[in-house]
Amino acid sequence: SFPSITWGSINPGDTIYISGGVSSQIYSATSNNMFTVGKSGTSGSRIYIKPGGASSSPLGHGGKVIFDGNGTFSQLLYANNAYITINGNVGGEKYFIFQNAEINCDEDWAGVIDLTSSSYLHLTYVEVKTGEIGIEMPFADHFEIDHSYIHDIRQVAIIRASGNDADGSY
Repeated sequence: SFPSITWGSINPGDTIYISGGVSSQIYSATSNNMFTVGKSGTSGSRIYIKPGGASSSPLGHGGKVIFDGNGTFSQLLYANNAYITINGNVGGEKYFIFQNAEINCDEDWAGVIDLTSSSYLHLTYVEVKTGEIGIEMPFADHFEIDHSYIHDIRQVAIIRASGNDADGSY
């Protein structure tokens, strides 16, 4: 499970693989911030998070990785780190799926994915669906999102970002 990741043993340049089971694996949220990235990489050595199907030994772990908020929880992926790559690419397909986040959440920032204050984050080959806000990025900078599909967002925005305005205030 995600809380069992020993972030103290993760170093820049490391890759964390998340099992997708044989055909798919659903990870059901029991709280907000279901999967919290606990460490930053460096400018020369990022930390990578990938589905098990992208590993050199995918047998039994090569299915799609599904993070499910059960309509009750949001922020299924939370990262406020730097130099992280979340790459769901397996054979050119999206193997990270974030879905069913809470709708009509009372919190101001309630994205399916929350990248608050992240820097130099790369999000690629992910699917984000069914939530109030697809990807929330308050105060994030130097981020890249590509090869991703964001849909069925029902309330505020597909992507909502904020940061310094022209006069430097927030």
